[in-house]
Amino acid sequence: MIFDYMKKQMTEVFILRHFDQNKKTILETDSFNYVNDDILSQYDDEETLHSMIYYSKNLSFAECKYKIYDKKLLIIIHVFKHWWSELKLTELLIKMFTDHQALTSLMKNKELSKC
Repeated sequence: MIFDYMKKQMTEVFILRHFDQNKKTILETDSFNYVNDDILSQYDDEETLHSMIYYSKNLSFAECKYKIYDKKLLIIIHVFKHWWSELKLTELLIKMFTDHQALTSLMKNKELSKC
């Protein structure tokens, strides 16, 4: 019964939409121990937020050893590389939501590595 209900919901309702370069774009990122996740969303004409694309990437063995703020920065880099073809088309500001507490150490470090 639940499977039939879910199948019906997924076929009747638009869950994901196509990217529109003329709409406000939101990126939501999060990093966990072994995976980075991100959702690219956009507002429609009624200012309702809709998910466009979901991105998830398993971390390599070496990346799993990174400190949490480095993992947070890593997902931001991965997301912009992965979605560059879409994001470069928009002339509107792109808002990004992430756990900023983990990134506060970045502001304290004056010297960044050249990775």
